[in-house]
Amino acid sequence: MNAAIWFGSVVFFTLVVWPAFDTASMIHLLGRGGHTQAAGLILMERYFILHLVCCCIALFQLGVEWLYTGKPVNKLNLYILVGALALSLVGRTVLQPNMSEEHLARVSSSHTEQERREAHRSYRILFMVTQTANVLLLGATGTFTWRMFQPASQPRFSASRFRG
Repeated sequence: MNAAIWFGSVVFFTLVVWPAFDTASMIHLLGRGGHTQAAGLILMERYFILHLVCCCIALFQLGVEWLYTGKPVNKLNLYILVGALALSLVGRTVLQPNMSEEHLARVSSSHTEQERREAHRSYRILFMVTQTANVLLLGATGTFTWRMFQPASQPRFSASRFRG
């Protein structure tokens, strides 16, 4: 269930929420001057938190399944989750804060034109790295969700398999 909610939220953010900040209606609503990007960056912060929470829940579920059934943890699932956790941590602690800082520098009137151009360039690079991370996270959550809904060769839980 966690995997489906996680994947659904990633698809919704990637295909619906994030592109909405570049529409004419959003620019009309929030105005020019970087307000739409600032609002998007606020949501991106929450997006990475969502990844962290869902990834931790999935890791917890794998651990509980291993603990109670003795069934070995599928290594590919574990690698997918560890990779998603690492990407989410980088996004939350490095990419998003740096994007916010560069965004403020590129729209601030207290910076010189040269500083604003450099900030704009840095922002675009960070944006592309963040979008790449987002596509990787979309693939990871999609693969993990697909793997969770595949029938197991043996029952996941049976009364004879519980250890305790």
